[in-house]
Amino acid sequence: MPHFQHRIRWRSYETRGQPIHAQGQDITPIGRVMQIGWPRVGLIWHRPVAVEVRRNDGVKRLPIRNRTRRAIVFFSVGLSASILALPLLMQQRNLRERIRSR
Repeated sequence: MPHFQHRIRWRSYETRGQPIHAQGQDITPIGRVMQIGWPRVGLIWHRPVAVEVRRNDGVKRLPIRNRTRRAIVFFSVGLSASILALPLLMQQRNLRERIRSR
């Protein structure tokens, strides 16, 4: 019987794109790669995280803020709280109806 390794592989690293020269400065896109893999299956997520601007006076790293992700997280938390509160509200309503019917 063959022996299979069912280990999950996880990697996270930063990537740098090709620098673009514009208006006397070099602009380099920077990304973050997250990889998760099982035997024969894997998932890779590559997203932009910053832009590096190189000028004569030095290098400046400008982060890229992901406002969409922030909005999705807030929406998900609000929706989850609403779903969790619904049974409590219904239970309270049923209790009031039982008290009134006595």
